[in-house]
Parts: sequence; C-alpha cells; structure tokens
Amino acid sequence: MCELYRNNENFFRDYLIFPLLKDVDIADKNFRGEIYQTFYYFLENVLLDQTDIQYLDFEIKKSKDNIIYKLIAKNLITALWFISIFPEDPTDIIEANIFILDNKRYIFDYDKNKLLIEDFSE
Repeated sequence: MCELYRNNENFFRDYLIFPLLKDVDIADKNFRGEIYQTFYYFLENVLLDQTDIQYLDFEIKKSKDNIIYKLIAKNLITALWFISIFPEDPTDIIEANIFILDNKRYIFDYDKNKLLIEDFSE
C-alpha cells in the first residue's frame, strides 16, 4: 500500500519531492547540508522558540537499487515535525519520549529510529 502525494500538506515532503523529480540524489552527503539548512530555515519561521531547532536530527537513506529514499528522524521531536506536529516544550517531550495529542500517543523507538503511534480512543 502507498500514500498518495498531496502538495502543500507537509513542508518537508514538499521540499524533498522537487530534487527527486530532477534526479538529484537527496541521500548524497554533499546535498544533506542544503537540506538541513532549508529545514532549519523553515523551522526558524515556524517554531515559537528558535532554540528548539537544536533537536533537528535526521538522515536520508536510499535503497540499494536507488529507487526508495527514507527520511529518518533520530528523535521524537524531529519525527513529530516531519508529520507537521510542532509541540511546545520539546525538551520535556524528548526527556519523556512521549507526546499525546487527540487520543494518540506518539513514542519514538530509538532502536529502530521509528515513530510509533498508538490510538487509544477506543
């Protein structure tokens, strides 16, 4: 199953789609600096406290066949930002490694570098 791409719903995804359309290797270490600077600039204009940008930590990996790219968050805050959730008090969230919003619990699995979302509305 795949997710359809919708423009203007997620800045991070929107930004990364255009280099891919031009056949740019977004996993290349030389391009990573440009991606980081762009994400940094975006967050600088979105976050209430710019010092929270210190939590921006990610990597981009590509499959061996060079077809699939993965944007991998390295902590809970970055993972939340990548799905367009911008919580206040990121330091507390990082320390607790849990964030609750709208009957969903977000936890970051550091062993797998994966955001886990639990729905507890039922």
